[in-house]
Amino acid sequence: ADGSWVARGVSTDDDVTAGPASGGKRSAVGDMMTRIIRPDGSSCAVGGKSEWMAADSQLGITGTLGEWLACAGVTLDTDPRTLNPDMPQAMAPHLRTMGFAMQVLLDYTNTRTMNHVECTMSVRILPVWTVRKHTDIIEHPGTGTGERSSLMSRSRKAMGAAV
Repeated sequence: ADGSWVARGVSTDDDVTAGPASGGKRSAVGDMMTRIIRPDGSSCAVGGKSEWMAADSQLGITGTLGEWLACAGVTLDTDPRTLNPDMPQAMAPHLRTMGFAMQVLLDYTNTRTMNHVECTMSVRILPVWTVRKHTDIIEHPGTGTGERSSLMSRSRKAMGAAV
């Protein structure tokens, strides 16, 4: 583990190459495997599987929001204060009414004896206000001769997830 030998690859490539870190001849050593885990280190299925080989992830690793949240150990109904005890008590009672940021953490490992590069993927949820405000302004023309037009506005506010 002195850093003199490295493996390189992308989850959507068929091959991972390995060779000296300083350059020189590289050779194909296998492919990349991505393993998705929960905070306790146990496997977590997204899109029906917890281990994704390169051939499985050509279009990306996809799953529902519920699956990704489950891999972080939360649901939309989780109280944000359970994730950060230092949060003020006046917070929203659920992630669904407050919003959150979702961080995807990637940890890559390989050794000379492995025939692949392993990517361990985990998800962390950070309770943050994620507000989106949207305002529509509509001009209504006058209905008769000489009548002035009128303006109306409609504002909406929504909470959501920032990934």
